[in-house]
Amino acid sequence: MNKSTLEEKYMNFLKEEGYKPKIIEGYGIVFQYEGDNYSLEFDKTQNNHQIFTLGAGFPYDFKTDVDKIKALALANYVNKAGRIGKIWIDIESGSIDALVSFFLDNDADFKNRFSECCRIVWGVYKTFEQRWYNDRANGA
Repeated sequence: MNKSTLEEKYMNFLKEEGYKPKIIEGYGIVFQYEGDNYSLEFDKTQNNHQIFTLGAGFPYDFKTDVDKIKALALANYVNKAGRIGKIWIDIESGSIDALVSFFLDNDADFKNRFSECCRIVWGVYKTFEQRWYNDRANGA
């Protein structure tokens, strides 16, 4: 299958599940999950297997340089603890991205893996967010 055929296939899946997806150049297939914008990108390998990256971006306002350093340290902690989902921080734009990549060798597995990966991305971000606000409330 070529990329446009795959995009159509996964767009149809997301529509059937009620996600209201759209294709945005440079971001892949974009849809809403738990009220946040998520994107799904994929690449075909030489053996027709697929590698997916599912992610969501969350704006943050790092007010001071100390906040930036603390955010990077917290992202490092979450990344070590999570092992699967990862947090990426763009300090300059104030954006936090939660991501998970997964390998799919059988198209029939997409539906089950998709739901699992959405939960992982959401969970990684929520872990970061809870720790961030708890640390601020406790004066850390």
